Amino acid sequence: MSQEDFCNRILRLYQPLFAFALKLTRDQNDAKDLVQETTFRAIQYRNKYRNDTNFKGWITTIMYNQFLTNKKRKTRRNTIEAPMDDFLFAIESKTVDGQAEENMFIKDVMDMLSQLSKTCRIPFLMYYQGYPYREISEKLGIPLGTVKSRISFARTNLRRMIGEQGYQFK
Repeated sequence: MSQEDFCNRILRLYQPLFAFALKLTRDQNDAKDLVQETTFRAIQYRNKYRNDTNFKGWITTIMYNQFLTNKKRKTRRNTIEAPMDDFLFAIESKTVDGQAEENMFIKDVMDMLSQLSKTCRIPFLMYYQGYPYREISEKLGIPLGTVKSRISFARTNLRRMIGEQGYQFK
């Protein structure tokens, strides 16, 4: 196929190509740019086209691939990397406000835990340390349902005591 025939085929497909580009980009100017880029690529790689291939399918594939390339490029450009100095400033300017309150809260919670009965406190602390229900049940020699209910009872009482102390949950 001669270059003139090739270009004429592209020109005959301008409207369907523009419609497809508009569907992809959802913007008329971007669609026009995409058709122009596609036309350029098709002409640039004209030697790769085979006469037995569907021309419209070949050129729309070029368009779709060009659209994806543009989209990736645009995403990379929009990614802003802050200089390291900004992060260092954020770390250095950190204040230590509230640490005393947190320490007091932890001390109060530990006091509240000691007020719980031993039968509820031990399973609760084991669960808090990461033991699964079944393992707590085996270590303490009590049924699984009893372990769950004692942990639940401990949680309920701790919530109540914390609320009575005036602490609020976020």
